[in-house]
Amino acid sequence: MAQFANMLTNVMADANGPAGGVGARLVIDKTGLSGRFAFTLAWTPEKMPEGTPPAGLPPIDPNGPRLETALQEQLGLKLQPARSQMEVVVIDSIEQPTPD
Repeated sequence: MAQFANMLTNVMADANGPAGGVGARLVIDKTGLSGRFAFTLAWTPEKMPEGTPPAGLPPIDPNGPRLETALQEQLGLKLQPARSQMEVVVIDSIEQPTPD
């Protein structure tokens, strides 16, 4: 589930801007579930990709559920916003290195 939460962080970042950017959200696994799971999750992305889908992938249903809805209805998982303290790295400035 931790790996799935990490994937959700990336999927949501793609929908809402770059990961780590202003307003980016981190998905943290608090399910307590361990082990491996096989499941299929179908949803309609916020930003529809252009062109035809790659071979082997079905077309995207433009009327399908949003990701949050699909997670709850299809897998019984719910994303809950929460605030948490976390360590971050802040870069105050950067300069080109001088040649030795």
